[in-house]
Amino acid sequence: MSKNPMSAASLCPASPHDAAGHPIAERCSLFLTREWFDLLERHGLPADSGRNDAIAGQLRLPLMQQGGNFQSLSSYYSADYGLEGNAIPSSDEASHLARWLRAHGAKRIELRPMHADAALLPVLMTGLRSHGYLCDTFHVSTNWYLPCAGVRGADYLASRPSRLLNTLRRCRKRLLAEPGFRLDIVVGGDALDAALNAYARVYAQSWKEPEPFPDFIPQLCRLSAAQGWLRFGVLYLGGEAVAAQIWFVKDGTASIYKLAYDSRFARLGVGTVLTAALAEHVLDADKVSEIDFLTGDDAYKAEWMTHSRQLVGLIAFDARSPSGLLRAALHFGRRWLRQFKSAPNATST
Repeated sequence: MSKNPMSAASLCPASPHDAAGHPIAERCSLFLTREWFDLLERHGLPADSGRNDAIAGQLRLPLMQQGGNFQSLSSYYSADYGLEGNAIPSSDEASHLARWLRAHGAKRIELRPMHADAALLPVLMTGLRSHGYLCDTFHVSTNWYLPCAGVRGADYLASRPSRLLNTLRRCRKRLLAEPGFRLDIVVGGDALDAALNAYARVYAQSWKEPEPFPDFIPQLCRLSAAQGWLRFGVLYLGGEAVAAQIWFVKDGTASIYKLAYDSRFARLGVGTVLTAALAEHVLDADKVSEIDFLTGDDAYKAEWMTHSRQLVGLIAFDARSPSGLLRAALHFGRRWLRQFKSAPNATST
């Protein structure tokens, strides 16, 4: 039986270059596309979000501005952030971005979430520092993922921890005996509206809080279907949708975006069975090289994935302005205080 690859190679391999000699990313996640940023602005943020993208030549850093505060065009819905198209700037381009921010009055800059090993991060921080900004990074979340190039679905499932594998076998057997058991994987077309309605019903019966922007998920699914990215799983019992999941497949990566199941059917393991079916589909039909569980250090994700990495934020302050310098002093002062309190010999006597 084949095993999941556990390569110790760098997560940031050398990138190819464009015609002008600038490095470009080999892959671009859905969350770094122009379509994503435009959709998020229209349907996933308040109307007064204040979008104001930083521009350097062909590079675009999607941002929101409120006075001297600049922050990434990202939200609760975002699983990654960076330059549009996942471009990696040269040192000169990063300097141009920093110069743009200074020219537009940026006193405080906060960008999140970003992969801690993203090639953009050190280049952008160097550019900001060269223009008088004090920079820092901070923890945002954890990203669980599975390198899986060449792995078959059956082998992947067989390699899961015994507790999960036993649960999956038991729940599959039970569900197959249930009347009206059906499992659909929708990629678009006429079936999409029915899948979205099913998702809405399941979500309403789940443990999850209502969506802050109810129109965002349907619009995202329609966009993804049009682009060929959507893998929308729905599990039915007796003609009723009881579990639904939204996955995306782009550039060889399957991203697990939304999971929901009807709490009344939790004992049947409907969510577990649906996750396994979608994993088999993206491995066998789409032949992805990575499955990404996106944000959140939930314990159950470690049963499905094999690797984890840190998601961070970048924060920068304009040290050449009194307000920026004051904000920097407060930020770094609080950080120093936390480190001091957590030090082994910092206990009270």
